[in-house]
Amino acid sequence: MNEHFLSFIWKYSYYNTNSLFTTEGFPLNIIKPGILNTNSGPDFDNADIQIGPLSWKGNVELHVKSSDWNKHKHQYDKAYNTVVLHVVWEDDAQVMREDGTAIPTFELKSFVDHGLMDTYSELFSENQFIPCEENFSTIKRVTKLSFLDKLLTSRLERKAEIILDSLEINGGDWRETTFQVIAGVFGIKVNQKSFEKLARQLSYKIVQKHKGNLIQIESLLFGQAGFLAGDREGEYQNILHKEYTFLAKKYSLRPALKREEWKFSRMRPSSFPTLRIATLAAMLIEHSDIFLKCLDVVEPTEIKQWLGAKTSGYWLKHYDFSKKSQKIKSGDILVQNMIINGVVPLKVAYGIHKNQHRYLDEAISLLEKLKPEKNKITTQWKDQGLPLMNACDSQASLELYHEYCIKKKCLNCAVGVELIRLSTN
Repeated sequence: MNEHFLSFIWKYSYYNTNSLFTTEGFPLNIIKPGILNTNSGPDFDNADIQIGPLSWKGNVELHVKSSDWNKHKHQYDKAYNTVVLHVVWEDDAQVMREDGTAIPTFELKSFVDHGLMDTYSELFSENQFIPCEENFSTIKRVTKLSFLDKLLTSRLERKAEIILDSLEINGGDWRETTFQVIAGVFGIKVNQKSFEKLARQLSYKIVQKHKGNLIQIESLLFGQAGFLAGDREGEYQNILHKEYTFLAKKYSLRPALKREEWKFSRMRPSSFPTLRIATLAAMLIEHSDIFLKCLDVVEPTEIKQWLGAKTSGYWLKHYDFSKKSQKIKSGDILVQNMIINGVVPLKVAYGIHKNQHRYLDEAISLLEKLKPEKNKITTQWKDQGLPLMNACDSQASLELYHEYCIKKKCLNCAVGVELIRLSTN
């Protein structure tokens, strides 16, 4: 037993409410359990309790053991003088308020069904893909789909908050912020931090000054990324180095990273940072204002065309400096990632910032037009029978797994709550 589960039982009245008594032997009637308090002070506010012939309106404090009241030093805190009932799992000590008056106590364990406890124990003891794996299929489809809708909104808002934090750091400059977000998408998880660092230390204002010259933008990106330092091979790399040397002096730039900071191992050539930087440079040439471009996107095909911008001829036959290969296509995975992790969060963040709901609608519409993501987690969700029809569903399923299942926040999950509710019937 823990206080989180105890709070859950109390909040939803998952106990036998007939013939209740306090530990002092007085009849107890819970008219209203109160409202969960997420701030400091007693656990539940504004409860309506009848003890014997007297009615009480006040707060409720919960503990696994009544002696925890003293351990937490509530007896010295005036804020707890408003407690009208102490709800505990096990009553092992009499406790007092700060003013010295005794607190009525309700020991809950004798009134809770064993089936509820068994279900709770199963959820938190199983070492499977998800805690409720054996019972997930028994939950109604409408319950799952309704919760997925809420999860998608939570995920989009959380991603948007990260962007809004970056916007504040960038002094409210949406274009600098967009440049950093878009660059981060090119790095996938492996090189995301490196790409973001590259974008932070190469101002988008400088990039825009050279929007008509692909070689100059490539030299800025590759130079800041550390790929032009040291030994160079071939005419193309020498040209980039010459351009970067001039531009670095002009703008007082120093490489933000070293080549060894970039990861290449266990990656397909299409995901190599060198090829991704070349594609980013081409995209920057294709649209001089990437912020407005992201806001205006309403169809996935627009991003596909943007990512298909023509790179320097060198990158049609190379995936790294001095390493030749046949032409490598970025494929639909990069398009999907750019929409899911770039365009959509930017639209949502801007919509929140400007209080314009149409951008959220446009973001969700884009996700609905994308196929669901394919990865280890979404595959296992499909095995569980969770319907994933588009990227809205796959994004929500990832939120469910990472924010609820892994953290075992079953008592905050619609599926977990329903399983516990069914166990009490």
